[in-house]
Amino acid sequence: MIVDARELEPGRALSTDVCIIGSGAAGITIALELSNGPRDVVLLESGGWNVSPGTQRLYRGSSSGRPYFSLDSARLRFFGGSTNHWTGMCRPLDPEDLETSPSTVDGGWPLDGARLAPHYARAAELCELDMSLPWDDPPAALPIPQDRCGTALVRFSPPTRFGSTYRRALENAPNVSIVLRANAIEIEPAREGSRVERVHCATLSGNRFTVRARTYVLATGGIENARILLASRSV
Repeated sequence: MIVDARELEPGRALSTDVCIIGSGAAGITIALELSNGPRDVVLLESGGWNVSPGTQRLYRGSSSGRPYFSLDSARLRFFGGSTNHWTGMCRPLDPEDLETSPSTVDGGWPLDGARLAPHYARAAELCELDMSLPWDDPPAALPIPQDRCGTALVRFSPPTRFGSTYRRALENAPNVSIVLRANAIEIEPAREGSRVERVHCATLSGNRFTVRARTYVLATGGIENARILLASRSV
């Protein structure tokens, strides 16, 4: 089911089993895994089916440290997220990517490469990659110092635009509601702070509503996940 948040009754309180915030690669993947199942799913997307300048401007911000692209051009804020301009480059994480180091903050990742490895086949299927080909890195092809440079193998997805590739499957799933133009503006915990009570949402036109669920998935990307958590300061 498709819902335009601008057409919801002001102050409406939606109720569901699972609320997924963000319809990029992560959000769509989780919605697909839950589609046609016993749990009702609400998938919140800030934009619509196509890019919109007004919604895109919500990405604006400044960054410090290493040089980075403009925040409102490096990412796309409509159904499918930044897979809409992804080049398709894929590579499994190296084991050391998940290891702790002296610079790791708060203990590092809660999983290691061995726990992640069994899930690559499903990820490759979603990205339309051929996993029958070996992923082992080739030997160095250039006469360069191996302590300073390395050789790594990457593969390219078609690239898969998650929004267009999986839109119909989610539209046809009887337990999935895609809510477009719905900006999550605050995650409200219960007073004791031990669980999430509801998510507050707003449209650019000023309509406001909430979503209450048993389980919440924050899938808006590294920068926006941090932004909404920092903005959720009621408790």
